[in-house]
Amino acid sequence: MALTPDRRFSIPTIRRLPGYYACLEHAAAQGIAAISSTTIAGHLNLDPIMVRKDLESIGAAGRPKIGFNVAELLAVIKEFMGWGRLDELIIAGCGDLGAALMGYKGFPRRGFRIVAGFDRDPVLEGVTIHGIQIFPMEKMANLIARLHIEIGLIAVPAKAAQQVADQMITGGVRGIWNFSSAALKVPARVIVQQEDLTASLVILQKNLLKETVPS
Repeated sequence: MALTPDRRFSIPTIRRLPGYYACLEHAAAQGIAAISSTTIAGHLNLDPIMVRKDLESIGAAGRPKIGFNVAELLAVIKEFMGWGRLDELIIAGCGDLGAALMGYKGFPRRGFRIVAGFDRDPVLEGVTIHGIQIFPMEKMANLIARLHIEIGLIAVPAKAAQQVADQMITGGVRGIWNFSSAALKVPARVIVQQEDLTASLVILQKNLLKETVPS
């Protein structure tokens, strides 16, 4: 699947769609043929109007007093999210975090497959983790170009992240999922999705503290 940066989409909507899909899968397993946006919203503790707008924005059409056809809505979400295709990814950094990402079963279920890992540790060269072979970092750009990889995951320490990103971009990567804390500098044509796990945990902690502070 080629990345389409010019396509209009709502990131909050995309973040909610997997929840809708899971709700619909459960409904389908129960033999339910039609479902309303209100029912979906109730299961996910969301605003029904927002659910309806999300679904309408991806081309799903409900029927008055009937709702959405469950099978059709599952197909619409799957097509919009690109889950019917298989995108090949590579990952740089195969330590604890990288290995966990390589073993995550949710990727292939949603149309993604990590095909190669790269690391600077010579001990890991040639090792296979979760069925994925690890190569030295110097080979990354060449392999990206040969396999026409468009998305790369970065799970290296922050001090090495920019150099790794540069290598990925040289190979032809157009999207980077960055799990390091480094703020990457990339060309305008490259999309970066930042995932700072520590920052997310701190935000959660601060919100919990705010809720427990007496007024």
